[in-house]
Amino acid sequence: MSFDKTGEFDVFDYRLSVYRHTRCGAHVLHLPLPGPLVSAQIVFATGAFDDSGLAHTLEHLIFCGSRSYPQRGFLDTLAVRSLSSGTNAYTADDHTAYSITTAGPEGFARVLPVFVDHILHPTLSDHQFITEVYHVDGVAAEQGVVFCEMAGREHSEADLIDLHVRKGLFPESAYAFESGGKTEAIRRLTNSDVKNYHNHFYSPENMGILICGTIDIALIFQALSSVNFSPVNHISSLPTTVSFSNSQTPSQTASVEKIEFPSQDESVGTMVFSWQGPASNDFETIVSLDILLRYLQDTTASPLYQTFVENDEPWCAEVDFDIKTYFQTALVIYFSGVNCNDNDSVMFETSDQENDSGDDDMDDISTDESESSDEAAVVYVEPLTFKERLLSLLKSLVAPGIVARSDLDRTIDRYLRKIREALEDDPHEVAANYIIPDITRFHIESLNKNAKAEDLTLRCTRGSVFEIVSGLSKLPMDHWTSLIQTWFIDNPVSQLVARPSKRLAATLADADSSQLAARKLRFGKDGLSHLSKIASDAFDANKVNLSQETLDAFPPVPNISNLPKVPCEVSFCDTAQAKNGVRRPFAQCQVLFTGTRFTHCRIGFNIAFLPNKLRQYLVLLQELIFQSPVASMGKKELDYRLSIRRSSELFVSYEAAVGFGNETWSCGWLPDIFTLAFSCEPKQFSEGISWMIEVLFNARFTKDRIASAVQKLLSDLYEVRRDGGCLLSAVSTRLTSVRKQSLQKHPSGVDNELHIGIFSQGPFLKDLSKKLQNGGRKSGVKAIIDALDSLRCMILQGCVGYPGFAQLSLPTSESGQSPVGLLLGRWDKEMAKFQSSRKLKAVFSEKSEKIVTFPYPRKAFSISDFDFSQFGQNVIVPVEGITASYMSLVVACDVLKSDDYFGELLSRTEGPLYTSVRGKGFAYDASVTLSPWTGQLNYDVSESSDPYQAVTEFFGILNSLGTDEGFSKICSSFNLETARAAVAFRLVAEKSTGAACIGAWLRKGLRGILTDNEESEIEKSLFKVTDEDLRKVYNTHFRKFFGGDSRFAVLITKPQTDAETDDLVRKFQEQPLGIELTVVKKLKEFEI
Repeated sequence: MSFDKTGEFDVFDYRLSVYRHTRCGAHVLHLPLPGPLVSAQIVFATGAFDDSGLAHTLEHLIFCGSRSYPQRGFLDTLAVRSLSSGTNAYTADDHTAYSITTAGPEGFARVLPVFVDHILHPTLSDHQFITEVYHVDGVAAEQGVVFCEMAGREHSEADLIDLHVRKGLFPESAYAFESGGKTEAIRRLTNSDVKNYHNHFYSPENMGILICGTIDIALIFQALSSVNFSPVNHISSLPTTVSFSNSQTPSQTASVEKIEFPSQDESVGTMVFSWQGPASNDFETIVSLDILLRYLQDTTASPLYQTFVENDEPWCAEVDFDIKTYFQTALVIYFSGVNCNDNDSVMFETSDQENDSGDDDMDDISTDESESSDEAAVVYVEPLTFKERLLSLLKSLVAPGIVARSDLDRTIDRYLRKIREALEDDPHEVAANYIIPDITRFHIESLNKNAKAEDLTLRCTRGSVFEIVSGLSKLPMDHWTSLIQTWFIDNPVSQLVARPSKRLAATLADADSSQLAARKLRFGKDGLSHLSKIASDAFDANKVNLSQETLDAFPPVPNISNLPKVPCEVSFCDTAQAKNGVRRPFAQCQVLFTGTRFTHCRIGFNIAFLPNKLRQYLVLLQELIFQSPVASMGKKELDYRLSIRRSSELFVSYEAAVGFGNETWSCGWLPDIFTLAFSCEPKQFSEGISWMIEVLFNARFTKDRIASAVQKLLSDLYEVRRDGGCLLSAVSTRLTSVRKQSLQKHPSGVDNELHIGIFSQGPFLKDLSKKLQNGGRKSGVKAIIDALDSLRCMILQGCVGYPGFAQLSLPTSESGQSPVGLLLGRWDKEMAKFQSSRKLKAVFSEKSEKIVTFPYPRKAFSISDFDFSQFGQNVIVPVEGITASYMSLVVACDVLKSDDYFGELLSRTEGPLYTSVRGKGFAYDASVTLSPWTGQLNYDVSESSDPYQAVTEFFGILNSLGTDEGFSKICSSFNLETARAAVAFRLVAEKSTGAACIGAWLRKGLRGILTDNEESEIEKSLFKVTDEDLRKVYNTHFRKFFGGDSRFAVLITKPQTDAETDDLVRKFQEQPLGIELTVVKKLKEFEI
C-alpha cells in the first residue's frame, strides 16, 4: 500500500502531515499531539437532496456490520478492548464524520482497519434498515432508532431555527434540507435509497482520515494495508450532483420569517439575524469576523448587550452568535429571551428605575404571588424595529473612533487565550474542529466535475490561527470597520422570529393520537400481527451473537502502564486559621503542579449551614458576583462594565457556582459548596488572586444589576422547562430534596438543591421581579440587597463545623513557587478590612480543632431520608411541547471508591441495553450510571417512543442477571475483561491533559485519595474485580430496582389524552414492573 506525502502545514504548535493514497485517492492526515490518547476522525463530504435524512440514516447503519466483519457487535467489542469508549459518529449538513479515541497506539492500529471496512463496505441489510431506521410494530407504534431520534428533535426550537436559517441563506443548496431527516420523509425511505446514497458519496477519494496523537505513521499505513479500498458497486439512481453553493442571494427586503415551535408556555422566543459569510477557505476573514463578533457580544459590557439587554427597557435576555462553517459560511446573531405576545409583536416588561431604595429588612421578603404590585408598563417592539436598532448600532460602529483600539486589542488577546484553554481541555476535539472544515471543502470541490486542478490538493490552513491573529492585531482600524460595512451593512440580512406555541403543542399531540388510530384501522389485527412478525425477525437477525471462536480470536487488551503520562505533583496543607487564630472558611488547600500552561485557583465555601430564607438567593448571587460594580474601601467605585472588563483581561475563565459541575438550576455533585474559581496566565496569578478576592468582598449589589440578572434567569427558566432531559433532572431533584421533618433540624447541602431548583426559583424570581418594580415599597429593593449582603457575609465568615477547601494548580515550570502564602496573605488582609467595615466579630478556631476537608465529609443518598408524602415516590408528568419521553429509575448505591463495571457491561454500545432498548426502537438512549459521590445508581431513558417497553426490557435484563445462565452470559470472563478495558481507558482519559488532571485530583482528594500510591492501589483493585464481586453488587444494589420502597421513578412524557395516560399508568403498575405512578398534570404543582 502506497501513500505519498502531499503537504505539511502548521497546526497550532505542531506539524500536520498530509498523505494521499496513490491508487484510490484516500487521504490520511497525521497531527502528532502529545499525550496518551490517539484519535481518528474519518470524514466524508455528504449532502442532502431532500429531507429524507439519507446521510444520517447511513451513518447509523454503518455500525451494523461489514463485508469482512458481518457479525454485529464485532466492531465495538474490538473498539472497547482496544482501550476506547467505543466508536461514534455525527452527521452535519455537509459532511459525516466517524470517530474513535483509544489509549495508546497499539489498540488504535487494531481497530482502525476494521472501522474503515465498516464504513466503505457496510452490509446494509433489510433487517438492519427495519430496526435502525423505521418500522411499524405490532401495536401500530412507529419505531426505529433514526425515526425516534428525529421525532424528538424536529420540532425543537434549536433545530427549527437552524434549518430555517439555512433555508433563508442557501435556498438552492443541500443546506436547505434537514440532513438528519424529517419523520414524514423517513417513513418513505427504502433500504435501496440508502445503498444508492452510500455508492454516491462513500468512495475512497471522498474520504479523509484525520489521526491525532503520538503514533508512528508507519504503524498507521501498516494498519490500513489490510483495507480493501475498492468502492462498492451499487447502482445509484440519485441525482448526479448535489449543490453546496448558492446562486441566489437573499433579497434585501423588509420581510420577516416567523416560525413556531411547540411549548407549554408562550413567554419567550428568539430573534435571529443571519448573513451569508465568506467562503470557508477565506480563513483570515473568518477569524477577523469571529474576533469582531466577540467584541460585539463577549460580555455584558459589550455593544450588543449594552444596546439590547443592559438598559432601562431591555429587548431580550441574552445575545449569542455563531459562524457556521459551511462551504460558504453563515454569520448568525441570536437574541434569546424575547418576550412574545399574541399579536405577532415582541413584548417587554419595564420597571421603575428608582435607585436602590426601600426600608425593610430581608425577613419581610415573601414569595406570595397574591401580594399586590403595580402593573408593569409594557413596550411592544415590532421585529422590523428590532432590525432597525441592530443595523443602527452596526452603522454607528463604522464611524472613526467609536471602536477603541484598546478594546479590540483586549478582545484579540482573550481570543488567543481561549483557544489555548480549549487546546488544553481537549486538544483532539479542537484539532478536529479546525481541520475537518478544510477536509470537507476539499472533498466538496473534488465532487465538482469542473473543479480546477489547483483545487484538487488538500490544504489545511486553519491551524495557522495563531499566526493569522498575530497579523490581524497589526492591521489598522479600517480593516475592522470595513468588515462591519461589508458583511453586516451592505450584505443582505435574513430575519427570523421563533415563537413558542401551545396551540402547536396540542396540534402535534392530537396528530400523534389520530395517526396511531388510523394505522391501527388501516392495518387491522392481521396486518399488525404480520408487522410484529417482521419486526421480531429483524430483531433476531440483528442480535449481537459473536461465536465463541470469534471471541477466542480477539487479541489481548493492551497494557496501559507504558503510555505517556502528564506530570502531576500533589500536596496538601492546612489553612484553617490565620496566625492570629481567626478562622478561615477553607480549612485545607490542595496544591497541584501539572502539565498546564495556566494557573488555576478554586475556593469551595461550605454553605450547608445557611438558613433557608437565604438559600433561595444563591442562584442570584452566582450571577451577580462578577457582573456588579466593585466598591473597595479607599478606592473609587468601579462601574460594573469596568469590573467585567477587568475580569476578562485577567482571567482566561472564571465562575461563581453552587456545587461542582453546576448548571445554574442544579448543584452538580457537591451541593454543600459555593465555588469561586478562575484561571489565568502564570505571570498574572498574583493579580488574579487579588482581583478575585476584591470582587468577592466588595461587589456592590444594585437594583439595575439585580433586575438584569433576574430577567436573564427567568428567560433561562422558560427555556429549561421546554427540555425533556432538564425537566427529568429537575423533577427528580424536587422529589429527593424535601427531607423528612425529623432531619430538617440538621442543615444539609441537599437543602441547596431544593432552593436553587427551577420549582423554587420560578416563583421566587417572579416575586423579585415584582418587588424590583415597586422599589420604594415595603419588601422592596433594599431588602433584596440586604439579603444578598447577608448571604455573602455568612459565606465569607463560614461556620464552625462546616469547613471548606481550596485548590491551587500551577504549571510544572512553577514548581518552585509557594502559591498558598499568596492566597492566604491576600485573604487575611481583605477579611480584616471587611469585618472592620461591617463591624463583624471575627470567628476564632478552637486550638485543639483539627479540621479535615480531604476527604470531604459526605452523606450518601438514602431513600428513607426524604418525604414523598406529597407526590409519592414515582411520578408521571405529561408536558406540552415535549415530543418524546424521558425516564429515570433511581436507587441508593454507596460505593465511593469503586468503578461502574455494571454500567460498562450493560450500557456499552451493542451491549444488553443497547440491543434490547435502542435496537428495538424503544428509546434513542438507555443507560445505567453510577454517581459515586451522591451514592445513586440510575437507569435513564431518553428520547423514548415507548418508556414502558424500555423499562420492561431493563427489568428483563435484571431478572436474567439473577439466574446462573443469564449472569454467566452477561458477566462472562470475556465481557468482564472488556469492561476492564473500558475502565482502563477512563482512567487514562481522565488524566490525559493538564486540565483533566486538575479536575481528577480534586475529585480524588475529596474522596480521600491523597497520594499516588493510594491511587495506584485503588486502580489495582479495580482490575481485580471478579464475577463473584459482581454478584455481590447485583444482590446488594441492583435488586433494589425491583423493590417499591427502595427506588423512586420519574417519567416525563409528551402530551397524551387522559385515557392514554391512565393506560400507561396501569401498565407500569402491573407486574413485572410494579411501579405505581402518580400523575402530576401541571409542572406548577411542583412549585414551592
